[in-house]
Amino acid sequence: MDTQLIYVFIPCIVLLLWVYTQFASIKAFPPGPRPLPFVGNIFDLPTAQIWKTFHSWKAQYGDVVHFRAFRKSYLILNTLESATELLEKRGSIYSHRPILVMLGQLMGLNRSMALFDNDDTFRQHRKLAHTALGHGPIRRYHGLQERIALQLVSALLHQPADFLDLFRLSAGRIVVAVTYGIDIHSPDNAYIKDAERTLKIISASLAPNAAVP
Repeated sequence: MDTQLIYVFIPCIVLLLWVYTQFASIKAFPPGPRPLPFVGNIFDLPTAQIWKTFHSWKAQYGDVVHFRAFRKSYLILNTLESATELLEKRGSIYSHRPILVMLGQLMGLNRSMALFDNDDTFRQHRKLAHTALGHGPIRRYHGLQERIALQLVSALLHQPADFLDLFRLSAGRIVVAVTYGIDIHSPDNAYIKDAERTLKIISASLAPNAAVP
């Protein structure tokens, strides 16, 4: 009987110590919704339009919000000031990318500059990107942006009910023209539709509960 009690007692002690360490470590993070043992805040996260939940937490917990999904911790930066403070002014500390198994390793997007770690490779790519998209070079695109803006205003005057598609077309025109030098004329263009489809897949894969059945 004593041996059976030991077998029950020891796992309970281990479990209690684990729960205590998990909840005690929360004090080191900014405020946020209280997590459950093991799963964290996974049940607080919606499967769609997760940014609305993040924004609603701002009013309750502040500009910087912490939550957990299983064993991973996440910080939500709800203001430009907090993002600038952590990712720009303290970029050497906070700009490293997390290891994203689904999006990065399985989907192959870890070969994209957006998911590079903050290392020499990333800095070399950023330097190359700066030659085309830095404060000086982007002035070359002002005329292009003005022309596309005028096309947007003219189209809105004649087709006000189609404002959503017209804004999609305008945004797509600028990106495709700057990147590829191609002028597109329809919001159903393959460049726009493929980009929107890709962003939708990426957004769904980035959700902390994306791999939960």
